[in-house]
Amino acid sequence: MRTKNKSGFTVVEAVVIVVLIAVVVAGISMAKKKTATSTDVGSVTTEPTTTPATTEAKKTETKTTTAAKTDKTADWKTFSSNQYGYSVKYPAAWKVEDISKFGIVTFADPTKQADNEKQKQGDGGELVYNIVIVYASSVATESENVSNKWGAKTLAELMAKTDMITPIGDTTLGGQPAKDMIIRGYMPYTIMSIHNGHFYKVATFAAGKNDLSTEVKQILASFTFTK
Repeated sequence: MRTKNKSGFTVVEAVVIVVLIAVVVAGISMAKKKTATSTDVGSVTTEPTTTPATTEAKKTETKTTTAAKTDKTADWKTFSSNQYGYSVKYPAAWKVEDISKFGIVTFADPTKQADNEKQKQGDGGELVYNIVIVYASSVATESENVSNKWGAKTLAELMAKTDMITPIGDTTLGGQPAKDMIIRGYMPYTIMSIHNGHFYKVATFAAGKNDLSTEVKQILASFTFTK
């Protein structure tokens, strides 16, 4: 016979009820803790601290990186002459020769260097270059003007003295006004300019302006007058 307590439950029933109540209370307590934890985690947001100095530094770094990637001449060499009054950049693999007696500086890529070496060894032929820059103290002292006794004193007069020149139009050299033209011969496309009274001629191996190689265009763009 089962013994009932004053509430009408047997001892076993009373124990079962107590256990069930304990389980329910424990479950509610755990649920509250989980909710509180989730709320705490969700409400915590870490924002990076950004100051004007930091932003400006990042912009500068980005500009520097971009410039380094886009500057194809970053590893080029520079030819500079106080005598001639100009400087110009050129690819590191190219060969430069300064024939100061005639105010001439030649630039040759590896292919033309090899061709020139063969010709120097007796294969014959004319030496070839990608670019030849000629300097004279004035139009009057320019070598062809002197040797042909043209007597030209201005660039316009010099260009009019020979029918080997076909003028193209106006251009720039080192940021200064210049004239470009086609001169019959093995270095057709040519630019001439007068800067502070000095004469400058840049002859290229290209048949025309549209035939200039990327490297030659970059060399011309890097040309800078220094006096």
